[in-house]
Amino acid sequence: MYDIIIIGAGPAGCRTAELLAKAGRKVLVIEEHAKVGEPVQCTGLISAKLLEIHPDLPKNIIKNRIIVAKFHAPNKTSFKLSPKKPALVVDRDKLDRWLASKASKAGVEFKLKTQFRSFKETGDKIIVKTNKQIFETKILIGADGSLSGLRAQAGFSCRGHQKIFSQKLWKTNLKKVDSRNFKVNLYFGGTYFQWLVPISSKAVRIGGPSREMKFKGTSGGVVRYGLMKTCQKKNIYLVGDAALQVKPFSCGGVIYGQIGAQCLAEAILENKDYDRLWKQKLEKPIKRGLHLCLFYKLPNFLKNFVFWLAIKTRFTKRLEKLDMDFY
Repeated sequence: MYDIIIIGAGPAGCRTAELLAKAGRKVLVIEEHAKVGEPVQCTGLISAKLLEIHPDLPKNIIKNRIIVAKFHAPNKTSFKLSPKKPALVVDRDKLDRWLASKASKAGVEFKLKTQFRSFKETGDKIIVKTNKQIFETKILIGADGSLSGLRAQAGFSCRGHQKIFSQKLWKTNLKKVDSRNFKVNLYFGGTYFQWLVPISSKAVRIGGPSREMKFKGTSGGVVRYGLMKTCQKKNIYLVGDAALQVKPFSCGGVIYGQIGAQCLAEAILENKDYDRLWKQKLEKPIKRGLHLCLFYKLPNFLKNFVFWLAIKTRFTKRLEKLDMDFY
């Protein structure tokens, strides 16, 4: 019998597994895909906070560093912001595999091509049924993404917002902002925003809401965001995208998922209240993001006005001081 079984080998699942295994727990990670990190569904634009959490992040995972973000209104009015620290464009499949390798070195066992089917609580253990075999565990964690099967089966209340995105890689030549860095372009005119993120000097990733894209995407997926009331029920927990630990304004989930993983590991190892821990770290940033999302509901003429007002009043200077993760 395992101490902990984690469903999903994404960044949040692997980080949780690593921290628990380092503390001596017997951990199993179940992943439905044949390879960790595939299919890639993320743009790969992540704040520099990733380096604070993982100072040992290999350099080859970082494909680019962004020093300028250009925001475009529907009427083509625009302004530029520079983050306090350059944002990172990472190779997401390499990042996921690296996090999985750290977990494996810590003693975590992985079962790939293994699909979670159901669970049953029996006394002091949980019986987990998959497409291949049945496992037993003391604690069960859902890190299985926005459409979490465990979240649904365990009856967690989830009233978040949902977006479906599509993106593709476009090969081109880009003009550099300086000798090392590029700028990202964000276009606001639809139900959310569209992006153009430089991966290198010869390739960009373009995307946005699926219904608004004029091309067939090669990657993307569903993202849910909001604020869950609880992410724990006895010995069943949710973390990462499954727990809606996602930035509402951009739908980025890597950083919040890493923070959620640290909170969950601490809660399990030190017998603390997981909901209290993760909400201390993430509730305010998520609420800030939800308030900012009201901008998306404005008609385009009001979005144009907001852009004009921000430039006219030099409010953009204040925006530049904001943390990319709304911390």
